[in-house]
Amino acid sequence: MLNLELYGDIFTFHKTPVSFATEKYTNVFARKQNRTLFETIGNHKYSKLSFEVGTAYLEYVDYPLGSFLLNRKEAGDPIYKSFLNCYGDLEYCKFWIQTSRHSHSSGLYTFVSNSQVLYIGKTTDRFSRRINYGYGSIAPKNCYRDGQSTNCYVNSRVTRLNLDIEIFLCPIANLSNLTHIERALISRYQPAWNHGYRVKEGCNETT
Repeated sequence: MLNLELYGDIFTFHKTPVSFATEKYTNVFARKQNRTLFETIGNHKYSKLSFEVGTAYLEYVDYPLGSFLLNRKEAGDPIYKSFLNCYGDLEYCKFWIQTSRHSHSSGLYTFVSNSQVLYIGKTTDRFSRRINYGYGSIAPKNCYRDGQSTNCYVNSRVTRLNLDIEIFLCPIANLSNLTHIERALISRYQPAWNHGYRVKEGCNETT
């Protein structure tokens, strides 16, 4: 167990079994094939790229987006990064928490390595869904500017640790104050990954 103190209250986190796939993944963004380049720049999130794409990449407008970006990456063209969030071109792994006493509950969770709390998060969904289908399995759409950059960020950090990570769950019965508790715990314990994500959120670098 892991106990975190806040305002005199103790929040008890229970270690949950984690499984990892052995394979690691790169160029996940390239698997996005359901939209063309032309369709993508019609989205307001990418409208600033429409002029550049329309003039310099006209021959690619009917390419599936992922194929276009991989083509540009392999050609050494940095335009591909403009479509991705700042964690969208990193190496990822697949992991999941096993069914346990608390896996179907909701509340707070932590990622821990060598007894150091690296990340604190919250979910009103089941822990198993948030972790297994969010952080633990990076979908191509997550890699883009309008995707879920938090999933990419946390997964890439787990991957960098060579899977040396533990996950702890803290079920919360009353979810009305969940956001306040999460923020207060982050402020109190300053987990490295929470701080790192806030600093770089919104950037276009893949570092």
